Amino acid sequence: MLINRWIIIGLSVFLLIEILGLSFPHDGGYVCSNCNGKGKIWIEGAPSAGVEGWWATCETCGGTGWIWMFSMQLVAAIVSLISLLSFLGLFFLMYISSAFRAEMNPYVNDVKEMDWPFNPMYFAWLFVNDRKKWCLYSTIITAPFGFMLGAIVSVATALKEVAFSNLTLGLLAGIGFMIIAALCWYNGICKPLTE
Repeated sequence: MLINRWIIIGLSVFLLIEILGLSFPHDGGYVCSNCNGKGKIWIEGAPSAGVEGWWATCETCGGTGWIWMFSMQLVAAIVSLISLLSFLGLFFLMYISSAFRAEMNPYVNDVKEMDWPFNPMYFAWLFVNDRKKWCLYSTIITAPFGFMLGAIVSVATALKEVAFSNLTLGLLAGIGFMIIAALCWYNGICKPLTE
């Protein structure tokens, strides 16, 4: 049965992180340095052509005059969401790759034992001969890479709108979530499907 306590635990933790992140999105902020808090900036025109200039909405703050800082909860929610999607994407990519390589190299059915980690066909062989171990190893490999992708994307998109302490705590919460997500994924979906 696919619906079990592991899936419920994983979904509950994920929903809790996302709800907290969306409930507390901001943690202070600062006055926009581009417009000095006015929300508008003066664009110089061409006085020789009779155009003195005009006021335009500040693109940095969106016209508010204030730059909001992301909270630790929002950082954790963003990191968790992107990490989870990256982890699942990498896992399915590994699944497709292993299935394709096993199909293209039918000799893996005849091999009794294969060494790892230096054999490039090991995961294709494992995919055919021991699906449970393949799921375990794939989960162990793709979860950290999923987190790293999530962290890189999150940090790159929100670098100047988040305090270092909030970023650090958000990333730590994301690591904790990814450990829970990987355990729930393996025990809730992979293990039952391979037994």
